[in-house]
Amino acid sequence: MSLLSLIAAAASNGITQEMADQALINGLQLMGYGLAFVFMALVVLYLFIRLMIVLFREKKDKDE
Repeated sequence: MSLLSLIAAAASNGITQEMADQALINGLQLMGYGLAFVFMALVVLYLFIRLMIVLFREKKDKDE
């Protein structure tokens, strides 16, 4: 089902074009928030791993 047919079906149910446009804008905005959250979570995970690498370095043996 295409987007235009969804809008036409919604219009026949009393939903105006402005309401459909606003729903599309809100959906895209929510998708942007989701992408930003995923990107920020990846950055935080990367920084956490780098911090753990620095804090827990492999210790050299004293036998050598």
